Amino acid sequence: MISRRTAFTLSAPLVAASVLFLVVPVALLAWRAVNSGSGSFTSLIGSQTFREALGGTIVLAGTASLASTTLALLLAFALQRLPDRSRSLYLIVASIPLAFSGLIVAYGFLLLLGRSGSLTIMAGTAGLDTAVVGSFLFTPSGLALAYAYFLIPRALLILEPVVAGLSVGQTRSARSLGAGWLLTLISVIWPQLRAGVLRALAFCFAVAAGAYSTALALAGADLSILPVLLLARISQGGAQAGDVAWLALSLVALSLLGTIIADQLGAEGRNRR
Repeated sequence: MISRRTAFTLSAPLVAASVLFLVVPVALLAWRAVNSGSGSFTSLIGSQTFREALGGTIVLAGTASLASTTLALLLAFALQRLPDRSRSLYLIVASIPLAFSGLIVAYGFLLLLGRSGSLTIMAGTAGLDTAVVGSFLFTPSGLALAYAYFLIPRALLILEPVVAGLSVGQTRSARSLGAGWLLTLISVIWPQLRAGVLRALAFCFAVAAGAYSTALALAGADLSILPVLLLARISQGGAQAGDVAWLALSLVALSLLGTIIADQLGAEGRNRR
């Protein structure tokens, strides 16, 4: 058993990094925002640009996280049919996209679905309009597809243990007592999956809400989401520091909300087990 002194020594670098790169920057942002007065916050909330960016962020992150969680749940069920060694190998391979930065993901999708991408050229040979296919990636729907590339592995790593821990005995008992597949799914399977699915949704939403490099590389500065708007405000020399601080805090709050919900749901799932 690890002693308290050893545990403190091992956790010291993590605590120091968290304080230096998370607590201190957020505290400085909060200090700058509060010192700017309530006028900066009121003007930000009343801005049409901010409301459109907030709505675009919620729609994009919600769509990408919902699609990614759904596909990850189906993959988690499919993995249960594989042997343990094959399943472990698949999970290792599936986690590889987590090591890539957003710019690398964007470049990969440009090579596939860009205006001169390989899949776009193949679609042209099949008779499809390459202008339409090539422009899809630069739309919010195409951006959600690119987000799903690095969201699905995250959701899969959360959902696979949940699906693996499903009680087969309860399902068989319900079926033997005459319950149909739909009733079994609603009454037996879904209660066991609910906390894990909602946790994966919340975690993917937090990641998608704060991602900006993929969106900036694919859609450019014209996309109306909070990270791109924040980058544009920082790049403007005449931007008010208070407005930028409140905008950054709103993005931090949105991502932090998803993370807190995911942690609470994870704790709920562990307590039930």
